[in-house]
Amino acid sequence: MEIGIIGAGMIGGTLARLLAERGHQVLVGTRTPDDLRLASLPAAVARSSPREAAQFGIATIVAVPFSAWTELASTLAPELEDRVILDTSNAVPRRDGAAAIKALASDTGSGAAVAAVLPMGRVVKAFSTLHYSTLIGLAGGDPPTAIPIAGDDDAAVAIAAGIVAAAGFAPVPAGPMHTAARFDFGTPLFNKPLTELALRRALAEFAGR
Repeated sequence: MEIGIIGAGMIGGTLARLLAERGHQVLVGTRTPDDLRLASLPAAVARSSPREAAQFGIATIVAVPFSAWTELASTLAPELEDRVILDTSNAVPRRDGAAAIKALASDTGSGAAVAAVLPMGRVVKAFSTLHYSTLIGLAGGDPPTAIPIAGDDDAAVAIAAGIVAAAGFAPVPAGPMHTAARFDFGTPLFNKPLTELALRRALAEFAGR
């Protein structure tokens, strides 16, 4: 599988490593080619620009802060058109300010806020619930740790589920994009490693409140 990743930070770099170690072709794009974080990635991971990563492979994982999405969507609009995009961001009020507070206060959550600035893309919320160190420690476990995903495009969600599985986790579709609010920053499900069965039960319980 070929996968693009925009961002080489904690989540982007971790996912690049996990996917590359499992034999997948990964291209990581950053705004600065000499980004020191790229040096720590496996040699098999290709390095390029965000524009190239936005066009590479079956989908692009975007690992940037929530507050960076508006600028990124504007800058890469042509490349992201009709593209399957895995949004890993979290709306963190102390970092992302008023936009994060507004998104978390809404019924639809931060995933829907990102999808709204990317009407040209096929956005799926994924890899947003667990800390990068947790991802490293639990990838490939038995039973696998579950990753909730949400999106309005069924075909895009299926592709995202395949990427989650490729990284060593169990994908658990939660439903349309607005259901991603159930596992947003600050919810009981945030940064809580669960098995697939436990996560499905927790999502159902959350929906019933």
